[in-house]
Amino acid sequence: MQKHQDILQQVGRMALATAGCSAIMLAIYAVVGRFTTAVLLGGLLGTVIAVGNFLALSITVSNALGRAAAGDNSVKACMSIQSSSVVRTAILAVIYVLLFHAKVCDPLAALLPLLFAQA
Repeated sequence: MQKHQDILQQVGRMALATAGCSAIMLAIYAVVGRFTTAVLLGGLLGTVIAVGNFLALSITVSNALGRAAAGDNSVKACMSIQSSSVVRTAILAVIYVLLFHAKVCDPLAALLPLLFAQA
């Protein structure tokens, strides 16, 4: 239970930081006169996607480390993390292609939160 609480605390801190950076991004869009509904949707969707990606990463790493600590093969744990990275990246690519193809949101405003989550 403690493991899940730690993950949620980390994700919560990252979500607040990413949301704060996204709010600053939206304010900059407004100051330069480029703020639109598409930019707002891009910022919101990008933030949600970035937090979801970080949550999936955190759960994967935590589970792999737990299996490795329990005596499971550490190479298998490493492969689990790497394969999760490939799958998450593919899912992100599909989501973003669908969003951009449907012209639901501003591409830059949707992609920047992924960078904010990395910092």
